[in-house]
Amino acid sequence: MNGKANEYALAVFGLAGESRMEQETLATLRAFRLSLDKEAEAFFRSPSITKDEKRAVVQSVVTDGLVRDFLCVLIDNRRFDWLSDIEKALEDLILRQNRILKLTITSKTPLSPQAIADLKTKYEALHRRPVAIETKLDPDLIAGLKIAYDGSVEDRTIDRRLADLKQRLKGQ
Repeated sequence: MNGKANEYALAVFGLAGESRMEQETLATLRAFRLSLDKEAEAFFRSPSITKDEKRAVVQSVVTDGLVRDFLCVLIDNRRFDWLSDIEKALEDLILRQNRILKLTITSKTPLSPQAIADLKTKYEALHRRPVAIETKLDPDLIAGLKIAYDGSVEDRTIDRRLADLKQRLKGQ
């Protein structure tokens, strides 16, 4: 992740923290980013469109003052393309502040709500802290789960087991 993006995230985190609006700020920033289609992204990244035109669009669609001003700062500093990295860094700061463990679970097919709840319960008990879960799909997996958190990865996939078996057979 971009170190400068972390600095921007820290700045918006501090400002949002003054009014205890960190979660709301993250949600608004994420909603704005997710609302951008390819055409809108191209608009904000285009050097041929003036900063004033870009700021005018942000000011017309974003009602949250902090997020609106923050997006304008990104436009002014030509850092709009860092928005995704800034959002991720902001989320990490909020999770750390609240001592929430973030699990990223990768599977071939979507997990059932019950499976997600079971994993959440298990890891909350194991780590004695709240857990937030993000799921990702990887159609290249045969089956199983990869669970990533705090720099660790538990690879419980069939792919991993087959690779281990292959290594053992080569060693014999």
